[in-house]
Amino acid sequence: MKISFNIDAIALRMLSLSTINELLEIDCNLDDIDKSIKNPKPKFIPMMTARRLSDGCKLAVDAAMELTLENSIDAVIFSSASGELEHNYKVLKSTVQKTDVSPTDFSMSVHNAAVGNYTILSKRKIPSSSVSAGIDSFVMALTDAYAMIKTGAKNVLICDYDVTIPEFFKVYLDVAYPTYPHALALLISSGDQFTVKTEDKTQSTKISEFASVKFMQEYAKRTKEFLIPGRKLNYRFIKNS
Repeated sequence: MKISFNIDAIALRMLSLSTINELLEIDCNLDDIDKSIKNPKPKFIPMMTARRLSDGCKLAVDAAMELTLENSIDAVIFSSASGELEHNYKVLKSTVQKTDVSPTDFSMSVHNAAVGNYTILSKRKIPSSSVSAGIDSFVMALTDAYAMIKTGAKNVLICDYDVTIPEFFKVYLDVAYPTYPHALALLISSGDQFTVKTEDKTQSTKISEFASVKFMQEYAKRTKEFLIPGRKLNYRFIKNS
């Protein structure tokens, strides 16, 4: 696989950070940031809507809305490795305990809850999709956007995010796997500013950071070439300009 694209705009929401400059101020090092820190209130979501969303979903919709208010958008893709696992867990817990399931948890438990809330808030009648492919989700969203652009879309909004992983599921994850909420929104258009190529994996790799977070760090540092590991393949990102 080989795809190329331009990035016309970017917005991030992660821990206490909300801009690329803030990420640069800490030298793109997240190790010293308290991962349990409370995220700032959303800037572009009504409070009544925000109360219904998981932390990760809230960050994602807010970041996407930031780019939407300043740009024309032809299509939108949300991607997430774990989907709405917070609401899913609450639904399952209520079912096991034989208590009433919260209507909010039930309606927000589907993996396309984020993109659904985005299209409602933005009032954009545009093609939309939701991608969930584990640790490969971010690159799969880029691939989906590339296909949309090649078939006529001038630009595509991508928002990759993840929610807070409930403690119940952490025993099934590697100790190094990240479990905090984050969101990265990108406006993608046709061009060759970035190229992404697949490479065979020569050895197994423990995932210690989300793919889109790794991309954020390298983008901020203006790294010319870097590797993001996937489940069966590696993805080499090359900045051409």
